[in-house]
Amino acid sequence: ASGVAGSDGSYSLYLPTGNYIVFFGPPYLSDYLGEYWNDKSDQLSADVVHVTGPMSGLDAGLARGIPISGRVTDETGSPIPGIFVNVDNSTTAMFVGGAPTDADGRYSVLVPAGSYKVLFPSNGLPFIDEWWNDKPSFAAADPIDVTSSVAGINAVLARGVVISGHIRSATGATLAGSA
Repeated sequence: ASGVAGSDGSYSLYLPTGNYIVFFGPPYLSDYLGEYWNDKSDQLSADVVHVTGPMSGLDAGLARGIPISGRVTDETGSPIPGIFVNVDNSTTAMFVGGAPTDADGRYSVLVPAGSYKVLFPSNGLPFIDEWWNDKPSFAAADPIDVTSSVAGINAVLARGVVISGHIRSATGATLAGSA
């Protein structure tokens, strides 16, 4: 179930009894971060809410996010629009947030204070994925400590070469949808 808070910040949802993980999402295009009930930042650590009857007091205070921003270009300096930049927790490798690059290759992702690693995946474009500072993997990636706005987390993506072929069964039948 989902709902929208009123102008006074109040909300009401009608649910059957059961166990729920409650997420509070920020207003669209705001600089606030969503959170799970009881100040939890991710679904794995979220507290389960046991609904056995009417409840009140399931409140949240959303914090403002801190931007990590930069620009993604190719080796000629041309912007690469449409790259969905991923920001992952540097310890757990869990996805924290992401944003697409605009027509000028610029992006900005809001995160809570913490340590992160930034991935620039090619998303099917003819470029090679890389982590910030031209690193090839999460393990090799440099962490970025965020306590205030961090700009200049840029990437220059190299073009890749194409490999192709066909996937068939042992008897030669085409296996559409294989990867």
